[in-house]
Amino acid sequence: MCFDKLNSTGLTATRQAFYRVGLITVLWFMWVSIQPASAQSLQNGDYLVGALDGGYGIIWRLRDGEKSAYCVSDDPRNASPDSPVAAWGNPYQVMIDQEDRVVFLANVAVSTEQEPGLLPPGIHGFGLFRCNAMGERPEVLALFPTDPLPEPSQARGPVPFPGETFAYQGGDAGSGHEGGLHLALHPAMTIDDRENNGTPQFGTEEVYVFGVADWDPDARSRTGVRILEYWPRTAEFKDGPATVESTTDAGEPRYKIPDMVFDAGATYSAVESIIGRYREPL
Repeated sequence: MCFDKLNSTGLTATRQAFYRVGLITVLWFMWVSIQPASAQSLQNGDYLVGALDGGYGIIWRLRDGEKSAYCVSDDPRNASPDSPVAAWGNPYQVMIDQEDRVVFLANVAVSTEQEPGLLPPGIHGFGLFRCNAMGERPEVLALFPTDPLPEPSQARGPVPFPGETFAYQGGDAGSGHEGGLHLALHPAMTIDDRENNGTPQFGTEEVYVFGVADWDPDARSRTGVRILEYWPRTAEFKDGPATVESTTDAGEPRYKIPDMVFDAGATYSAVESIIGRYREPL
């Protein structure tokens, strides 16, 4: 493990400002994604922007001064007990993966008995979603409830951490409880007896990385922060890289989610005035 904490003790004011501005610039491009794409629905120079439309989430594609709906939430008013919907709020973290799929985090619309949704009635939470093509209904990759679920099977989507609860954007403790969504590339070795006589093949595998805040629903407070990695090939979650942490003057943790970006095999994280770097061990 190699983790470097870069703060005022190790950087001049000029260098601190340089790193901070540079990281903010990169993170802006992570939220409003401008990346090369080969799919007909995306091309070089497109912007993807998460927003609200009619009270529910939408991702707009901006091209040549015009906007088109790329990915749209279901309208819960169209739901019925026999026909649940996938309704979500403002996509506040948006990125594009290597297969030109649009990945985002968004709150899940609170459902009722008459208008069922992704989580049981009255349960708050957020989800990790992916739009595989323009106009298609987004795929629900994972759901993170804020309130306990009596049974994970009651959710209409994968619940990777049953029995655990998570703070959500705009909840009791404010904003910034899940974020830092970015794409990372990890070294990978593949052995397939059907190819190259089973000779190991070395390459990279993409993962979706973001941070979450653990939540105590009884105390209505955050209890920790963790960084998660979602591996698309296997649909599995793993622990993510080490990141910087924010504390009070008394040394108590603030449980703030850092902004993050991956570059050249290292994860850079920033929270308040602290910047850190983590490099995966070989």
